[in-house]
This record gives sequence, C-alpha cells and structure tokens, in this order.
Amino acid sequence: MAAFYWVAKQCGVDLQLLQEIRNINLAQKDIFFNKIVSTLWTLRGKRVTALGLAFKGGTTGKVRGVSRIDIIRKI
Repeated sequence: MAAFYWVAKQCGVDLQLLQEIRNINLAQKDIFFNKIVSTLWTLRGKRVTALGLAFKGGTTGKVRGVSRIDIIRKI
C-alpha cells in the first residue's frame, strides 16, 4: 500500500482513498500495541515474542517496511 501511494504521488495523482487507508493502517499499530499492554497490564520484566516478521516464504531478512517492527520497538 505504501509503495502504491508513493508511485501515485510521484505521478501527480491525488488518491485521497490511499491516504485514508494508510492512516487506518498506521492507527492499527497503536490499537494492537494497546491490546498487548492491556492484556499483560505492564511490560516491565516481561518477554514478548514476535513471530512471522516475513509474510512470505523465502523472504528471510527482507523485513523492510514491516509494520510489526514498529510494534516491537515500542515494546
């Protein structure tokens, strides 16, 4: 989605719908993080495991732009 939005901007096409989708996707990161915190009450002294950073087989090490990394950094 981010790449599609970038290409549209480079071509001078204003796709407001894409911007709204990007905003929703960004908000989902915070919603998910808040669910983690509310479930665990506190993150202090706890270990959290993140599985599935690469979403396709054979993509090991290719996690650029993966939203899960932003969530992991917050933890």
